[in-house]
Amino acid sequence: MLLWNRFRPEKLKLIPAALLGIGAGTAVAQFMHLDINRIKVPASLGDMVSYTTFASFSTIGWGSMLGTAAALAFIASAETLLSAAAVDQMQAKVRADYDKELSAQGIGNMLCGFLGALPMTGVIVRSSANVQAGAETRKSTILHGVWLLVSVVFLAGVLRLIPMASLGAVLVITGIKLVKPKDIIHLRRFGWAPVIVYMLSMITIVATNLLTGVLLGIGLSLLWTLWKLTHLQAEVIEPSDKTVIHFSGVATFLAIPKISQTLDQVRPGVPVHIHAVGLRYVDHACIEIIEAWVERWRDQGHVVHIELEQLHRRYQAPVSESIS
Repeated sequence: MLLWNRFRPEKLKLIPAALLGIGAGTAVAQFMHLDINRIKVPASLGDMVSYTTFASFSTIGWGSMLGTAAALAFIASAETLLSAAAVDQMQAKVRADYDKELSAQGIGNMLCGFLGALPMTGVIVRSSANVQAGAETRKSTILHGVWLLVSVVFLAGVLRLIPMASLGAVLVITGIKLVKPKDIIHLRRFGWAPVIVYMLSMITIVATNLLTGVLLGIGLSLLWTLWKLTHLQAEVIEPSDKTVIHFSGVATFLAIPKISQTLDQVRPGVPVHIHAVGLRYVDHACIEIIEAWVERWRDQGHVVHIELEQLHRRYQAPVSESIS
């Protein structure tokens, strides 16, 4: 596959490297009579179908079934949306309609359930294979399924010769081509957090499976977002004639220790200027801590400048409004 992508003649560019790779692996396995796992294809298409009957519902544990269905719906939807977004970045001729993608996936999975088939989802490996083969419309996805059906019906004997290891090699090569160092460098512009989420998700996918890696990535991203939404930054500037404190971010009761520590570091004998314009939200507990410190500091004869009305306005405004 690697050699074909690098040295293939221009006239033969339509021949996919994966087809040659699987053909070579199958030929080697046959020539050397290797006792390895190969693709298992049923004798007929009807043997693949197991219709769901009404009697089946009487033996179902509804609690566990609904929980599994919800988990599959969430994971499959996230994977499909991520794959669609990745395909949009790989080509510019057709843009994904995310609502249509999820609607079609939901209808398809309901039909799969009644036919006894595994649930389906959008997968970046198959999608990227279509793009790399020169696909320009959504017909490529439909034809992808048509070719699979034709192969299973008319070429079952040939498919049974293909080693599973050959298919695994295609996935490995395709996955490696999707991981580009320049993408990691691009993420580094936004800090280390996106890079860490990217690397941990990739390692988890390789070590376990795709669904676990996707869930880990989503979970880490949510935790990072939650931390950013509840994080308080306190900057202290100390020129010779005054002390300036800038509070920014979100100040909740979780930030009380940081506020107290910042205020306790103020040196006596110079005017103190406290600016809260950078706060998106502040709760009543933090306001009380600041007001109590200001009152105590002024009682000791120190000069403190702070706009308490502005601080109270940050309390009255919801986080969503103050962010916008």
